[in-house]
Amino acid sequence: MISGFYMSLILNDKYIGRGSYRLFITNRLLRIFPMYWVVVGFTLAVWLLLWLVFGISGPLSTGGLAENAVVLLRTTDVTILGLEIVPFLGIADHGGLYWTESYLTGKQPYLWQFQLVPQGWTLSLELMFYFIAPLLVRRPIWIITLIILSSLGLRAYTMGILGLKNDPWAYRFFPTELAFFLAGSLAYRVFLWLKWRSFAGPLTKAFSVFFFAVAVGYQFTPPLPYIGNQGRTALFILAMWIAIPCLFLSTCRSRIDRYIGELSYPVYIVHWIVVLALPILMGHTGLMPETPIMTGMEIGGSGNSWVALATLTVSIIAAIVLHHTVSIPLERVRQARIDPR
Repeated sequence: MISGFYMSLILNDKYIGRGSYRLFITNRLLRIFPMYWVVVGFTLAVWLLLWLVFGISGPLSTGGLAENAVVLLRTTDVTILGLEIVPFLGIADHGGLYWTESYLTGKQPYLWQFQLVPQGWTLSLELMFYFIAPLLVRRPIWIITLIILSSLGLRAYTMGILGLKNDPWAYRFFPTELAFFLAGSLAYRVFLWLKWRSFAGPLTKAFSVFFFAVAVGYQFTPPLPYIGNQGRTALFILAMWIAIPCLFLSTCRSRIDRYIGELSYPVYIVHWIVVLALPILMGHTGLMPETPIMTGMEIGGSGNSWVALATLTVSIIAAIVLHHTVSIPLERVRQARIDPR
């Protein structure tokens, strides 16, 4: 939804006129790919180092996979496109692939466990939305609403009729995720209506504070009567949708907020290798003696609070470095390509 809002904003304010589609797409590719490739290279270097020093190769150990599985894996690792397909695939005993109803049940290995940057699947969905966004977000509200309802209807069909209720089908399937991108586009229309209203300032600040409290308190809220966890989640998503215009109006002039926002992509793209590699280093160096040494294929750390704090700290530091060495120079190039008029 945030992506849909922001893409609608820049497509209506910045990328307009002749040649704007090509400029928009190429600028988004410049935003996504260079940093992603830097992190892929860094990830390869880290796993090679861990293999040479400790004998732990992590996702580089693809010897048991069929050749077509390895080709698919590494092709998507490089191109990003198709990364969201990998979590739909399990690995059979002979090393081949099969479609799975749930990407993580603990019964057998899954192809995503051998990805270099597995969280990059969201980037593939983003790129698909970028290619169609200029064709959709400027459409009348009724057309966007119809597409949203169609996407939600497909979600109801896949979950209710086909029984595909688990991740990845309920979480990574682009046709059913499109509703959220376009909901963000409708939130942009709300922003356009709201920003010139005299009551916009106090209202947006009050709702921003309210939503912050909701976001923090959500994890402590029990399932609601009659609607359970799914209903509670739906209400949270609805609150998020309402909050997006208010949050933007409240923070769009803040340099601090903008800087934090600029760190979101580098934090996201670099954190996974930190999550996997840092506990290995801490375990082998004696900084984490009370916790078993991880293999690098386990998820989410060891539960040690010091590991969690170290992972957070290193991820943020790495993101700041990436932002200043990759993002800022590329941002100058990207903005220079836009017609100053």
